[in-house]
Amino acid sequence: MGVGVIARMAYDEVADQDLVVRDLAHIIPSSITKIAYLKHNYLPLYSQHFIAELVLAAKEFSGGA
Repeated sequence: MGVGVIARMAYDEVADQDLVVRDLAHIIPSSITKIAYLKHNYLPLYSQHFIAELVLAAKEFSGGA
């Protein structure tokens, strides 16, 4: 038996049917995640794709366009 805290975006209703979800927004404040990289340094294509996927997931999660 264990207890864990995960980000809402990491939970999948289909894959995680054996988990119980409790909203803790009233005791754990929301946070902001930022991605930082040096502007003038080479950013590998896989890093660019990873950042694009994170941005897309964040928009879907927040309901933004």
